[in-house]
Amino acid sequence: MGIYSRGIDRSSLLLVFAFCVFPIHVWTLLSGFFQLSAWTLRFSLWDLVGIFSYLLLGALLESLALAGLILALAFVLPAGWLRQRFALRGSALGLLISIGSAASLSEWVRFDWPLGGLEIGFVLAVIAVFAGFFWLLHRFERAARYFLATGERILVLSLVYLAMDIAGVLIVIVRNLGGA
Repeated sequence: MGIYSRGIDRSSLLLVFAFCVFPIHVWTLLSGFFQLSAWTLRFSLWDLVGIFSYLLLGALLESLALAGLILALAFVLPAGWLRQRFALRGSALGLLISIGSAASLSEWVRFDWPLGGLEIGFVLAVIAVFAGFFWLLHRFERAARYFLATGERILVLSLVYLAMDIAGVLIVIVRNLGGA
């Protein structure tokens, strides 16, 4: 039994994947450009191209893993949780997980383990924002339509990111085969 026969169509899969690709790539490129001024002093142009190619390869693998996880959850969880309205719920989940992972890697949010009171408060606030976002999309059909319409626009930019990923993968292959 394929994924299309279980109520998940191709356009929903693409939309979920776009909501995984977009924030991960934005964060990856912002992180790379933030370091670019220091890297230009140490590396040649070909080395910088290689660095960004590896960054894009990592972002592509992370996007594929996140979209695969969401798809696996759609089949493991009861149908009413994620599989019904998969485009909306899967996209929202992909967006929130990727933004959450980017925020957890940022320089502004650092936690020391075990978590103290301030960190636990921050984590609870993030969970409340995520729950509120899901409630908003579930409760108001207009918000859900706007969210999905935004996703269709993000899909176009995500295709540009995927083209950059393909170029990055080819550069990584050339660099590794050429011994550079």
